[in-house]
Amino acid sequence: MTYEPESASLLLVVEDSGVMCECSMQVLEHEGGDMGQLEFETAFEQSAVVARCIMQSEPLRDAFAELYDLPSAASVTIAMVDTDSRSPEAKCLSLSATSETGSCEIDFAPTSSAFIEFSCAPSSEGDYGGSCAATFHVAVLQQAFKALTHSNETFLRMNGDGFLSIQHMIESGSGDKAFVDALISPEDTSIS
Repeated sequence: MTYEPESASLLLVVEDSGVMCECSMQVLEHEGGDMGQLEFETAFEQSAVVARCIMQSEPLRDAFAELYDLPSAASVTIAMVDTDSRSPEAKCLSLSATSETGSCEIDFAPTSSAFIEFSCAPSSEGDYGGSCAATFHVAVLQQAFKALTHSNETFLRMNGDGFLSIQHMIESGSGDKAFVDALISPEDTSIS
């Protein structure tokens, strides 16, 4: 591991059973009372988490690959819905994008084997019906989901303001687990 103070970059090289992995990260430092990063994290924590799910990474990886293939799509909407899983057309996680040339929507049913866990805060009207949705810029999502290609499971949480917390669990060949986190702010929200 090496740190270059001039460029504020951290280089980590890991070798395991002949496989070498190199990771370069840009380091953020709080200078002169700049609390931007802390304020961003506090913004997520100040609003209640209204939906959360833990998923197998492979189906999520396939879904995002489809969305990213849509030419000129600038944003992706992620919606989570508390639904009655007995309904055949039920969906609890929806990923959608629209461009000038078309649109793509990928839905996951509550009975999908992709889910390890799913919960969405119910609406005040009854047992079912709580939902949340937020729209994110494609380039921001691509950065936040970069670790998806290496992860086994992905944990998504959306708060009442539409902020999305993403945690990827990556398991090494020796069984050790590492986590890669991202917190992203929405372009647009529609919380219901």
